[in-house]
Amino acid sequence: QSFQHFNSQAGPVTTFQVPVVPQLANRFCVLVYYVETCGEVIADVACVETDKACANEISLHLDDHVFPGERTAIYINVDCPNSDVALLAVDKGLYLLNNENRLSRDKVRDLDTLMSI
Repeated sequence: QSFQHFNSQAGPVTTFQVPVVPQLANRFCVLVYYVETCGEVIADVACVETDKACANEISLHLDDHVFPGERTAIYINVDCPNSDVALLAVDKGLYLLNNENRLSRDKVRDLDTLMSI
């Protein structure tokens, strides 16, 4: 970490950089505090919204030529070992009836956040 110290009109200021890694997505908070000589703790917190990002990338590949009733192979690759992977197959005719509830990366991430609370 590199800290920079300078004086402003409001008083002394210290700045530092925080590397925003995927584990900090979607939000992280920085807590700063100091202890007065009398023992009183002075604190403040700032939270930062980050761009949504995934530390783990996933790829999916199917056999090129598959006919109805045949078995096929699905190849799934992930970057991180011990990843939990879920597979959902939906007939595209279902989306023709109702396209509003289509599963997206954001919906999966929101569900993952709710499950970890």
